Amino acid sequence: MTKILVPVSGCSEAAESADYVMRIAKAVKADVIVLHVVKPGGAHEAGELSFEYFTDAAKKHQVQVNCQFREGAIIHQIVDFAEESAVDLILMGASQGRVMEQWMGSDVRDETSVPVLVIPFQVFD
Repeated sequence: MTKILVPVSGCSEAAESADYVMRIAKAVKADVIVLHVVKPGGAHEAGELSFEYFTDAAKKHQVQVNCQFREGAIIHQIVDFAEESAVDLILMGASQGRVMEQWMGSDVRDETSVPVLVIPFQVFD
């Protein structure tokens, strides 16, 4: 089975992208792993809310979803998790005016051999 890793940074981005991501996963018959990374000791609330959006969208589209938290450096954790989990694709969404997603997508692409797809914010409008 194909596995797609979806790193999420917050609940507003998850609200925008969850349905779209699950439609992609269903089309390619993939399972989805949603990953929220926080700094050590950081709050998990945004990740928990993000997971709810993805879990609801997964049920709607009948896609298997697994939600995971990690603590540490964001790029490092995404890359390590992708390789440890043998994912086939890292799918990241970029929101308008969010520089973080732009450099994060680029940095993740530079650090891993796993294909990375960044969905531009216009897709969610």
